[in-house]
Amino acid sequence: MKRINLLAAIVLFLSATICFAGDNDDLLSMKKQQWITVEPVGTVVIGNGKHIDIKLHFRVNDGFHINSHTPKNEALIPTSLRIISSKYLKVGNVKYPAGKAFALPFDPDEKLDVYSGDVVLNVPITAKSAKPGDYQVTAEIQYQACNDRSCFPPRTLWVEWTVTVK
Repeated sequence: MKRINLLAAIVLFLSATICFAGDNDDLLSMKKQQWITVEPVGTVVIGNGKHIDIKLHFRVNDGFHINSHTPKNEALIPTSLRIISSKYLKVGNVKYPAGKAFALPFDPDEKLDVYSGDVVLNVPITAKSAKPGDYQVTAEIQYQACNDRSCFPPRTLWVEWTVTVK
């Protein structure tokens, strides 16, 4: 329990230190900084009453990692995907990949569960009683990026794509 509390205190301290370091331009730039990039989904075509799995690909920048959807420490912020869609599209439970074990240099015995490099989320969508046409889907990826020395404030990255119902 002491190890978890110590790790949580270190993460919070380092996050606060980064937030308040530097001048206003640095702070503004940091507030806009994203540590992941998402590939465009494009237009997805689906038949009325049919099901499709959307593959949402994103990449964690080199030298960084983000907590998995199920981090091993409750003090860590999990990666999550929230979908906002039309009432005519039913979004199922997002399927997240397994994380990778990662140890920080200052605590090699504590294994974190993280994503790094290329990550793919599976988003199941069903068109239900939809009239033919285009429907906008908006999603937000919430995550917290870290490197091997510090963690950064949590971020939200918005993603949009179109689902065309035939």
